[in-house]
Amino acid sequence: MSCTKIGIILATIVCVIVLSPALKGTIFGSWRIPFFLGGIISFGALYMRFSLKESNIFHGVKKESNLVSYPFFYLIFFNFKSLLKGTGLGFFIISMLFFYALLPEILYLFYDFNKLFVFFIVNVSCIVSITVTVLSGYIIDKYKLQKIYFFPTGCILMILMTPVISYLIFYSNNVAFVSAYIILGILNGISCSSYFSLTTELFEPYIRFTGISVSFTAAVIFGGSAIPFVADSLISKTNPAYVVAVTVIIAMIISLIAAWWIYFSSNKYKTGKNEII
Repeated sequence: MSCTKIGIILATIVCVIVLSPALKGTIFGSWRIPFFLGGIISFGALYMRFSLKESNIFHGVKKESNLVSYPFFYLIFFNFKSLLKGTGLGFFIISMLFFYALLPEILYLFYDFNKLFVFFIVNVSCIVSITVTVLSGYIIDKYKLQKIYFFPTGCILMILMTPVISYLIFYSNNVAFVSAYIILGILNGISCSSYFSLTTELFEPYIRFTGISVSFTAAVIFGGSAIPFVADSLISKTNPAYVVAVTVIIAMIISLIAAWWIYFSSNKYKTGKNEII
């Protein structure tokens, strides 16, 4: 999740540079530049993908010849409940899509917000979120806390604070706007600190990579399908704070239900035993 926010920060910087009036009409102001940079970065991602080492758990499964030939179909037919749990957990990502991707564009295009100011504050919020994610993860590991408590805590706080954050963004001054995004970064960081760890523990090693990938992608697809409808409501300027708050709260409730489902269906969390991945 921290890498996702780093990507948002880099994308925002490139966007500001390319759209700068000073570079308009030059090669650096061309829409082709972001695609060119993305192509370069993709080679780095490809290198990282092939240079990563598998975990000792996976090596053990491979050595015992317990790998599954078709992990996707095995996941669908034999681990569908785990897939549903993982997908439900991933719905909290909708809050990031709304506040970090959709809303900044809507604010400066249709609500007369200063583009550079909005992008700068979004980047600050991302940095805050990354910091909180790392610190929360460190605290969980250092004090051997149960990860199942951190994620729903972030969801509950987000549910309670989203109406306030939405109101401060649309109907307040710049100081309140900055405060709203700082609060957002803190709450999002709390949830992010344990999301992938929880999702990892849902799946056995021989389908773990597929399970994480499919559940996260499914959450983005099904949750993100609401974005065009919300964007249309925001553009019409009909109670924008209400639209954002309701949508994000619904997504967070789905993630919270998934976390509770994981807790009540697993003796591991009830007995206080944490799996070391």
